[in-house]
Amino acid sequence: MSGAPRIPMAVLGRLTIDQEAGGGEDQPPLRVCPSMPVRYDPPEGRFDPGPADVLLDGMGRPAEFAEVLTHWFATEADMATPRGRFWDSFKKQNFYDADRIIAAANLFDTIPASHYPKKISLPADILDAAEKAKALFKPLPDSHERESMLRELSNLVTPRLRSKVKHWAAELIKQHGDQYEGLEFVIDRAVKCRNFYVHGGKAEFDYGQEFNLFVFLIRTLEFCYIVPEFLRAGWSHADWLRQSGNFHPFDEYRSNYNANLTKLREVLASEQA
Repeated sequence: MSGAPRIPMAVLGRLTIDQEAGGGEDQPPLRVCPSMPVRYDPPEGRFDPGPADVLLDGMGRPAEFAEVLTHWFATEADMATPRGRFWDSFKKQNFYDADRIIAAANLFDTIPASHYPKKISLPADILDAAEKAKALFKPLPDSHERESMLRELSNLVTPRLRSKVKHWAAELIKQHGDQYEGLEFVIDRAVKCRNFYVHGGKAEFDYGQEFNLFVFLIRTLEFCYIVPEFLRAGWSHADWLRQSGNFHPFDEYRSNYNANLTKLREVLASEQA
């Protein structure tokens, strides 16, 4: 082989090393073996979901499958970004970290504004207090702090992350609120957890010590995105529950929801005490 090899491309983990003109025999392709690949191994004894477990069962419920698929393609241009962000989070399977809860929460900010109300409803006394506060800040000398406060007060009725998650999940709560009692309470905790990892401050509880609850908050955000998305497309949550074999992560989430909610309330009460 004459001269140094040049590497033109890497495709599917394989590198082809080309020889310069006038060299000897062609060299075989080399396989790249990462020394520290990212792996998400399932827990021992866990079964993979079957056709009855997955959210969309094309064999068992073909009409529903066709309806959801039609809706999905029709809205792909509008919803491609949040769907992609959801998949980036969900495909981590049993790997949970701070980046995952940030991603699972932030995907709601990528949903087009047309899906949210332009203004959220607030009690009259809150709006009155905001107007009085603006009247106090406006005469003050120009400063960063003055502008920040006036901007915050003016944006008080603008949908923020927490209200966006709740608005997107409203249909789920309306149809199945009896099965997910306290879901808005859990959403509040999930967004506060995300805010801790983005802005710092004081955590509501030790997320590392109560890791199962940390996972519960992440799963809540992912569940509150994709299930309402499917409900909008004509998917039946009730039909899925009747035939699911409890091997899908969201069926596991549903099965353990009440126990996790009880534990979450106990931990928060202990922290407050």
